[in-house]
Amino acid sequence: MRSQVPKHWTVKKIKHFGAVIGGYAFKSSDFTDSGYPVIKISNVSHLEIDWSDRSYLPPDFAERHKEYIAPKGSLVFAMTRPVISGGIKVFRMKDDSNPLINQRVGFINIENEDISSFILQSSLSSAFKAQFINNMTVTNQPNISGEGIGDICIAVPPHNELIEINLALKNIESLYSKLIENCIEQIGLMKERKTALISAAVTGKIDVRNFKEEVNE
Repeated sequence: MRSQVPKHWTVKKIKHFGAVIGGYAFKSSDFTDSGYPVIKISNVSHLEIDWSDRSYLPPDFAERHKEYIAPKGSLVFAMTRPVISGGIKVFRMKDDSNPLINQRVGFINIENEDISSFILQSSLSSAFKAQFINNMTVTNQPNISGEGIGDICIAVPPHNELIEINLALKNIESLYSKLIENCIEQIGLMKERKTALISAAVTGKIDVRNFKEEVNE
């Protein structure tokens, strides 16, 4: 990997930035309908948290198991079936909810926002994914340990350059998000027009008797 990166960059393992902590094995009987938020493996998706299946624990669990709280800026990884077609199941905690982490999920607390964001972006690279998959074990299902995540190497630029890269990637991401939103909006408008056209045709508001389908030669 060293020969593939600029000479003024450094190659470091993820564990250089902090320990990867595996979640606590909370009992199923501990979960409640409300209380303190907890992240289970079903909540970990590619680059985002999925709160469609929310889970909670009694409020006092936060104090009893505070070493398993993922603060803002933490990177949260799925550790069982951690790779899907879209990529690695990892996201960055963007809020101050400070959830507890359940078993089969791991997190690394990175206080420096620039570094945390850069590592998340690095997880999209083919080199990162290849190392990640290589460090997995497969028995009944694929798994990766905290050590396996921590041993992944990434190329790290000087801090000022890292900030510039993060900003450029953020701008690109924003651009693509806007393009996707526009496409979804246009698709919605086309569906509305299609529905209106069908309604008009079946109610006789437009005459389609002389309609001829265009054939591309």
